[in-house]
Amino acid sequence: MTNPPNNVIFQYVRNRRRQKVGVVAAVKRSDNTVGLGFSLCAKNKGDVFNRNTALEIAIGRANNFPHFKAYVPQSVLEDWRIIYDRACRYFKNCEVL
Repeated sequence: MTNPPNNVIFQYVRNRRRQKVGVVAAVKRSDNTVGLGFSLCAKNKGDVFNRNTALEIAIGRANNFPHFKAYVPQSVLEDWRIIYDRACRYFKNCEVL
């Protein structure tokens, strides 16, 4: 996935060294709601960040949100709040879940 669709906004999650380790995405769905999703590398498994894979996972979770009921990790929480605020402004007249 080189460019995300027009109904998606996203932000990279970075670690303390400013390296990309994940993605938080907001997706406008056909029912005029906006779902949020995230993807994060597993530190203890030696996971290597891949932006295409991370974005696909985050978009998939956003399309299923709030049904996947995932715990949002502390390292993602600030980016989650930022993308939520951006989604409220960007997707006007939509309900952001």
